Amino acid sequence: MYRRQPSTPQGRQGSFLVVHCDEDIARELYFGQERCHYYVGERAFQVVAASATFSFMASVVCLANCTWNLQASIGLSYIILNGLYWIAALIPTRLQWDLSAYVLDEKDMFTTSSYTDALVKVLRVTSETAWVRRGGAVPETEAWDNWLKEAAEKVTDPKWNGQECLTRLMSDAPRTTVGVLEL
Repeated sequence: MYRRQPSTPQGRQGSFLVVHCDEDIARELYFGQERCHYYVGERAFQVVAASATFSFMASVVCLANCTWNLQASIGLSYIILNGLYWIAALIPTRLQWDLSAYVLDEKDMFTTSSYTDALVKVLRVTSETAWVRRGGAVPETEAWDNWLKEAAEKVTDPKWNGQECLTRLMSDAPRTTVGVLEL
């Protein structure tokens, strides 16, 4: 994982996770959901979801005509359901996913001072730039397009400085000035 040094509380912004695996494993992890064995079939799930939605909508519509005890019980059941949803979201990943069939080998983790430095490190690991544009990792500007072209050619050169290259290309880029007029 490559992460830039955060100036604000740490989050996922500016982080890259590089995964090297065989095509079979990638298909299993990212495209193999249809092979999961669910406890409830698709039709049963649709029936349960539709019944729950209808019951909830009917309870909201009838809520004004209910006694205080019934209003309190509907409100309490809604709070309990929301609490259960929150608890389900907080369950650790190790309890949600069985990854025992896979061997995970964490290689390196780097912290960099800028997003561009993190991008250069990931480009050096992957040795390709096509994913940058597909993933929307950089803006669609002429300067960034030129930077990606240069990065594709020179990323294997350890002396190439991506930050200096970007600074040079940005200083050559046309400037746009926006003014605000008050009438």
